[in-house]
Amino acid sequence: MKIILNSAAFTISLALFLGACASSESDFETRTDNPEDSAVTNQQSESNLVQDAQLANSLRDQQIAMLVREHVTRARHAYADARLLEAEDDLLAALQLNAGAIDATALLEQVQIALGRANTDITGSNDDVLLRAKARGERLGADARANLSAAQQLRAEGNYNAALGKLNLASSIVNGSDLNINWGSLDREISALLVTVASERDAAIASQREQATRDSFNALQRERQLEVERKNLRRDGILEDAISNFTKGNFDKTISLTARLIEEDPLNARAEEIHSAAEKARHLHLEDAWVKERADRYLTWIEDIEEARILITDIVTLPNTDHWRKINDLRKKYRELPDEDENSSENNALKQEIATQRIPSLVFEGETSLETVIDQLRTFTNIPYIVTPDAISAVDAEGIEFNLSMTHELSVEHALNIITDAAGPEVIYSFRHGVVYITSISNAYNNLVLRPHDIRDLTAMIVDQAAPQIDKIQLPDSSFSMDEEAPQFGGVVGEPVPIMDPDNIATLVQQSIATGTWDSIEGVSIQAQNGQLFVRHTPEVHREIAAFLEGFRRYTSSMVNIEAKFLTITKDYLQEIGVDWRGARTAAADGSQLIPLDDLTSGFDDNTSAAFDDNGLGLPSGAGSNPTAGAYYSEGADGSIRARTEGILGDYGSRLGVAGGLAMQLSFIDDVQYSLIMNAVRKDERAQELTSVMLSTQNTERAYASMLNQITYIQDFDVEVALASFIADPVIGVISDGIVLDVRPTIAQDRKTVSLELRPTIATIKRPIAEFTSSLAGLTTPITIQLPELQVASVNTTVVVPDGGTVVIGGLKKLFNIDQRAEIPFLSDIPILSLLFKKEGEASENRDVILMITATIIDANELKERLEIQLGN
Repeated sequence: MKIILNSAAFTISLALFLGACASSESDFETRTDNPEDSAVTNQQSESNLVQDAQLANSLRDQQIAMLVREHVTRARHAYADARLLEAEDDLLAALQLNAGAIDATALLEQVQIALGRANTDITGSNDDVLLRAKARGERLGADARANLSAAQQLRAEGNYNAALGKLNLASSIVNGSDLNINWGSLDREISALLVTVASERDAAIASQREQATRDSFNALQRERQLEVERKNLRRDGILEDAISNFTKGNFDKTISLTARLIEEDPLNARAEEIHSAAEKARHLHLEDAWVKERADRYLTWIEDIEEARILITDIVTLPNTDHWRKINDLRKKYRELPDEDENSSENNALKQEIATQRIPSLVFEGETSLETVIDQLRTFTNIPYIVTPDAISAVDAEGIEFNLSMTHELSVEHALNIITDAAGPEVIYSFRHGVVYITSISNAYNNLVLRPHDIRDLTAMIVDQAAPQIDKIQLPDSSFSMDEEAPQFGGVVGEPVPIMDPDNIATLVQQSIATGTWDSIEGVSIQAQNGQLFVRHTPEVHREIAAFLEGFRRYTSSMVNIEAKFLTITKDYLQEIGVDWRGARTAAADGSQLIPLDDLTSGFDDNTSAAFDDNGLGLPSGAGSNPTAGAYYSEGADGSIRARTEGILGDYGSRLGVAGGLAMQLSFIDDVQYSLIMNAVRKDERAQELTSVMLSTQNTERAYASMLNQITYIQDFDVEVALASFIADPVIGVISDGIVLDVRPTIAQDRKTVSLELRPTIATIKRPIAEFTSSLAGLTTPITIQLPELQVASVNTTVVVPDGGTVVIGGLKKLFNIDQRAEIPFLSDIPILSLLFKKEGEASENRDVILMITATIIDANELKERLEIQLGN
């Protein structure tokens, strides 16, 4: 930097020197040429020299100012980048060029303070600078801490955005300070709190969004539920209007109302029945008695609707209040503990007195006498105190000094606790006959009492009951084995488990009540045996144990009542129409002679019984019969023409058959004789079956309810050989069909919801049971084995329902549709005439099972409190 300055000065001097030489040479030449004007020329030369000197000075000042600004700018950049030594060199060079540069002087002060160097002549007083820097640092620290405190307060108020603003401001103060300040842990606290507040803000925003979503969902659910309730109320109103019009004989109005209701709810069986009855009453003009009978029945439906609107919440019927009062009086002595001296009215008043009376202070230093310490309590209060010799001996044996400095006001109870704590672990205080005894532990527990506490309700065994396995068929051989954990016909599964282990109860009592006395005091004992907890201790401890066990009973008195309703909705339809050409008869007077097909039989020989069914047995015993002709033409001795058509269709499901309907026969006897039989039948069946079961079970206990029909069948034979013959002993099996509900409830901790493990099963045996016939040998009688077939619908799931809520399980549905057609080729394609040569049938079966389960929490303590309220206790 000094080299740059010297070069600049040399350049300026050289410029001035050359300018002066040039001026002198010019002046010389002028003087030589014009001697007369020398005076004028000298004056002009002096004026030019002054102007040149001023211009040179101005240029020099401008160059120095430019160099100073350049040095200060570089120093500022170096200071900002923490290059303090480079900044100091630049500033010193600037001050050498211009010692009065204010910017350079001020910045040099900050740089040297940051470097921690002593003051120089340039920067002024060292003490003043340090004081100003210290004051500025304290102000920055105070601002940072104030922003941190404000951020913490805003965070506590939940204003996270404002808290983040304060923390960012505090962080900028700490990180942007140009002073060398020891911030301690402040910067780490600010950084950690920044991360925490940011995460809490994000969590709060997410929670607000989740709550808004939940509120929207709940609002939609409530709106949807209200819409369903409005629809149900409107439909109930329409049904009531229809019933009212039916009772008044206004059948057209009834039909109109029920038609609207059926259009909205096609499964409304009541509306369909009223609609059908109204049409029947209108068209057939039924008698008044029949109408009145139906009207009375429908009025009961109105009563059912009104009853359904009333919530039924009473699961348990409470006993008679007089009976409850009587048994409570008789059993009162078994529940209450006798009043001992510890809890007498006199001692209770004394406990109240030491808790309320206050003394001004409790101050001792180096005191070794327990009696002297208690004397201070006697001075301030009128409560009787007795210090027993064994307590004094215990204090002396331990060499205890009382150094107490309680200069403030405190209660007598607090003072006694402080004194006995200072006296050692062997000294306590107790209450007897209205006196405070300061005594030893062994002397305080000298009135031990042996008393049993009944815990049979807390240690009762919970047994899981598994439901019957109606979804399986047990086979006689070993190829199929039932579940070992679930008996075939239901029953106990697993090992019984107590609600609470008796040994655990005893351990909990020792850890919670009078701790430290069970092993250290002679005579104190506790043992669980035969559903009783035998305790030897003071009456006060017995009372604490009784209250402790009563607290457990509050958590083991809950049961769950489960009501399950199985609603089975069945809708079946069948239709069959056809014409058969058969049954032609001769021209005899009585017309009893049927015209057979001579070369066809219904037996095994020609195997025609399946194709031409004349309702014969189709067995070997009917082998001599012949199917009848439907058309007959005789040529006399030349022969005859006989023909027969019959449409044979298969089964239409398991519930509806083709029996019944229209059967019409037309016979014409002439040269050409023919007979046709037309069959037409249509059937429609609708049914609703409601099966309800109810059971109550202990919390977490597995239980089941079943409604079964057990059927025996021959499933096998045990064959024995005796005297060259075979003897078959039937093996009888048992199979069940019906409904089984297997459930395990679990009550939530808040007692607001119940978790249900559900295993409902519906099993139906297909009837008739299929049979298989075989023989043991050629000369033995055939044996028949039955082969049952089960239709099973089951669900295994876990659901959570609120207390008193209902869960619906659907989807147990079976659909069956069939279309059948039997026809004569070519003839069935002729319009109109085709009706005489075909048979058509269609059927459908629809079965839907809906399961509704309601779970209600029952608490024995709540029922007890309800009875006590009724009794006025």
